[in-house]
Amino acid sequence: MDFIRLRNLLYLQIPRLKESVTHPLLPGLCNKLGLPPPPREQPGMGKRDRLEASFKVLTDSELSRVAERLLAFHPPAPDIRNNIENILWSNQSVDIPRRIRRELARGLDISDLYRDAGQFEALLDRFWVLDDDPMEAFLLPGRPPKLPHLWPLENPPPLM
Repeated sequence: MDFIRLRNLLYLQIPRLKESVTHPLLPGLCNKLGLPPPPREQPGMGKRDRLEASFKVLTDSELSRVAERLLAFHPPAPDIRNNIENILWSNQSVDIPRRIRRELARGLDISDLYRDAGQFEALLDRFWVLDDDPMEAFLLPGRPPKLPHLWPLENPPPLM
């Protein structure tokens, strides 16, 4: 596992959580993320400083647990989340047989995604980084049309 890269990614994310809590609640946030307790509140020491101080004393062996908790409780933007997950999963090799993948695909009810384009776009935005479209040069200027413009909601495309 690339601990240096993981530490650098987390070092940019952890201090941003300062906006989600007040000084008295900061120890609870650290505990939830698996961070050591932050230093006591002192004059001139902001929440960011306290979070950074807590993060800096983490050992490499604790980084993956903190990363997993960050992803679970305060997920970052998809591209950052993907980078963190790639590091966490770099030492794991799981082969899912095609038969299992097909059975899972058959068992999913995707009709709700078809019927509500907003939910479908929210799912795409949450789990995939879609800003690096290689076909973007072929689109008209501006953002490509949203899904609701592609079909009326009351008449979704047929399920395959």
